[in-house]
Amino acid sequence: MTMLEALIVVTLTALIAALVYPLTTASARHAAQRSAALAASVEWAAGERAFRQIASSARPDAALRGNPSQAAFAAIALQDGPCAPRGADASVSLRIERAGEAGALVCAGDGRAAHTLAQWPAGEAALSYARTSEPVWRANSAPANEAGGLIRFVLTPPDAPRVVWVAALGRVAPQSRDPSIAP
Repeated sequence: MTMLEALIVVTLTALIAALVYPLTTASARHAAQRSAALAASVEWAAGERAFRQIASSARPDAALRGNPSQAAFAAIALQDGPCAPRGADASVSLRIERAGEAGALVCAGDGRAAHTLAQWPAGEAALSYARTSEPVWRANSAPANEAGGLIRFVLTPPDAPRVVWVAALGRVAPQSRDPSIAP
């Protein structure tokens, strides 16, 4: 192989590498972004599932006290959850915490450390309430909440679609495996 041939081979190899390298780095960057988006969606799905679980554990015979930034109610959890142990009669609260532009939806219960259900870097969030007999969303819960009420969490980020979670309060009745024990 002559010196000219070797120079041509090296030049062509460098040109091919210059064309392929940006494609591989862009592909790796795109894969990392997809992975981060998937992880975030899994976290949001887990947060929504926990929100619904917490709301369903509300005792229908107990009053809900709520405003746009916090809801508090008595609960009996049917399964071990982030805010109350299984079977425990506990006082549970859902609250929106702010730190500058960022925020978080947090639950806390008797004897349990606060648990973050969702976090966001910026945006407006609020809780609202409705009765099933009168499906109008209110910023504050009614003084005497009826069984079967609804709670809604709404997050409006500045640069993303709005997030809305709706859950029924106290909808899940305890199930017994022993037929002699009435639920």
